Amino acid sequence: MLRTKGQAYRGADFEGILLRSRRDGTQLWLRDVAPVVDGFAEMDTEGLFDGKPSVLIPVFRVGDQNALEISKAVHAFVEEKKARLPEGLSISARQDDASYLRSRQQLLVKNGSKTTTPPTSRSRYRSRPRLLTTPRKQLCKT
Repeated sequence: MLRTKGQAYRGADFEGILLRSRRDGTQLWLRDVAPVVDGFAEMDTEGLFDGKPSVLIPVFRVGDQNALEISKAVHAFVEEKKARLPEGLSISARQDDASYLRSRQQLLVKNGSKTTTPPTSRSRYRSRPRLLTTPRKQLCKT
């Protein structure tokens, strides 16, 4: 798998992806290590969900996009489209990885809202007097 910043739309764009650049100025491009074919491959595939024919449309965040905002937008899209689909068709959002992020946020908020009680005088963590290592004469100089 190759991951880059930016977007490429045509084969020539992909050929121009820089894979490595060295201090001596040599560069390694994608076109140097693999043939780039601009086209599509037909594949016979069948997707089933709950035993019914289905189509999977993966949605990913890119770069600095917010996973929670994307999840919210996808769920809103799904709800909007449900009402407009013809009878016999359905749409749903599955495998929303943002749910893990939401649960972590909730845990942080829950743990952050817990108050801690200050240590008592009997606590083994009570503060101890600090030793003064500087002679008193030096501290009182005028």
